[in-house]
Amino acid sequence: MRILLLLAWTWLSITGSARAEATTLEGGVRHMDLMPSVEESFRKGNVLDASVFENLNSGNGWVRVPAWMAGTWLVQEETAVYRKDFASGRSTKSPHRFKARHKFIYGMQKDRLGGIWHYIGVPYKSETRLASVNEIHLVKEKRFDPYTENRVRFRSVVNVIRVKRTNHGRDQKIKESYVQESITSYEPYSANSDDIKLQASTKSFNQDGKPMIQADNEARVKKLAQFSPVNNYRDRDMRYLFRLFLTETGRDDLLP
Repeated sequence: MRILLLLAWTWLSITGSARAEATTLEGGVRHMDLMPSVEESFRKGNVLDASVFENLNSGNGWVRVPAWMAGTWLVQEETAVYRKDFASGRSTKSPHRFKARHKFIYGMQKDRLGGIWHYIGVPYKSETRLASVNEIHLVKEKRFDPYTENRVRFRSVVNVIRVKRTNHGRDQKIKESYVQESITSYEPYSANSDDIKLQASTKSFNQDGKPMIQADNEARVKKLAQFSPVNNYRDRDMRYLFRLFLTETGRDDLLP
């Protein structure tokens, strides 16, 4: 999921040979023109060594969430509002709806003054089973805009790696590898509703860093539950990490 808010963050640089540039596209969204090439060990045709994901050095970044954003959320349907194929140069703004069920949480710990904070621990890995392949998402970067009470917006960079599913062995041949840059924003839907509006623009780049597709979607996100502290996440102690973050960033006055 898109994962994924705002006061402090860890910026993770991506290494590679391609030159990275940016331009402003649909709706004022600023995407990169080019991305660094995918590192050699994750490129198509190579055998993926699964052990490389076992010791990812995830950072301890936290961002404060506005009150309306804290809680458990559900997306059931999205609307595609823009799509561009960079190979052909063709684009369309014809909207169409599609099923896309996502459940996610924002806000994991509360400070002494009642502020709610969300954990940003990059890099990290997630995995999805598709029809004939396993799709691995290596989330390499998340960067949030400065805090605002009216909008939450962040940029994420993910290396998507697809490997053929097998019944034996940990190491598998990579069938496809590419990079996705997503710029995602949330804002209150209306003053009379707990729902929020999602706008997401995702641009995909091939393993050499050249653009392939941009897809912009919108959705109405429904609130399933109010904020509740999350004390364990990805096998990590969130209470300890949050207190450590506050201490290391000189916010002892906010220690719960």
